[in-house]
Amino acid sequence: TALPGPAPPKSSPAESELKSLGDYRVSDVTRKGKLVRLELDRIGGGRARGKAGGGKPQSTFLYLHFGMTGRISTPQFVPSLESLGSDDYPPPHTQLILRSNGHEASFSDPRRFGSVAISTDDQFEELAPDALTDEWDATSLSGRRKGIKGVLLDQRAVVSGVGNWVADEVFYQCGMHPDQTWLTNDEADSVKSTLIDVLKIAVTCLDCGEEFPEDWIFNHRWNKAASSRGHAVKDFKGRNITFLTSGGRTSAVVPSIQKLKSRKTATVGKSPKQESGLEPGSVGSKGKARKSSVKRQAQRNTSKEDKDDVVTTKQDSTPTGSKHKGEKLTPKKRTMQQDTATEEKKEIVKRLRRSPRLQKGK
Repeated sequence: TALPGPAPPKSSPAESELKSLGDYRVSDVTRKGKLVRLELDRIGGGRARGKAGGGKPQSTFLYLHFGMTGRISTPQFVPSLESLGSDDYPPPHTQLILRSNGHEASFSDPRRFGSVAISTDDQFEELAPDALTDEWDATSLSGRRKGIKGVLLDQRAVVSGVGNWVADEVFYQCGMHPDQTWLTNDEADSVKSTLIDVLKIAVTCLDCGEEFPEDWIFNHRWNKAASSRGHAVKDFKGRNITFLTSGGRTSAVVPSIQKLKSRKTATVGKSPKQESGLEPGSVGSKGKARKSSVKRQAQRNTSKEDKDDVVTTKQDSTPTGSKHKGEKLTPKKRTMQQDTATEEKKEIVKRLRRSPRLQKGK
């Protein structure tokens, strides 16, 4: 049976819907990102059918979205939350109680950002690949104009399952600013490998009841209140921690190692994503204007160089007169100078013919 808890969320199914789950049994439990899915089969009747009883059998799913503080507890085990400091069962803020064959479990969420839903839709399809799988490519993080933290927190963008403190830990260990844009492929690889390491270590620690590593910023990032009162907040190595808003969330940053690099475009690897509204390889109005300006400047520089060459050559090729005044030239020297001047003139003509301005005039 499924019963509403003492603090059901606003989006919780009606009590009648929850009671109807007594006609089902749980055939599978899976997770993707922050979403846990219980697949339900009707007892004795199999799965319900589609329209008018035809089509493929429909699965019924019970979804539990964990939000920020969601947890599943049993009378034998209650995951601890530092903000509550209580291991009572059922925990405070319990939203749903599940009972079957003498066993019981509850779903609770103190911050109430989570949700409970009954649906025949596969909501997993709406989520990006789970962060702990190899189903996503690190290069999907590179070449984006959106800040990297906003990308990771978007559960439908590249990966799902990354929350606020996890993202902060990853950027801290990578030495990357959470607002960094236009990541290179190497930086994207670093983010992915660090993210997987952080998640695996965190899961292992939680499973064993151990504290997270002491050099993680996780152990110091909860002191924003002290920072707002003028008290210095430092990491494990004594470096100052500051707090800013990134990706719409409060972020803990160590400025001395997490510097924001100024970049206007992608530097390595992928071109900018279609977040700009442009197809790959296309150029917007600003891009066209910029390219035209660069082209005109190159033409002006080329023309100036050609003119300078002409002036210089005229001066150097003067057989007699001002430059060589007082110098008596023999017929042989005069002939050699004339030949040199002729060759230089030919070379200048070739360069002028290659000039972009003359090419355009043709």
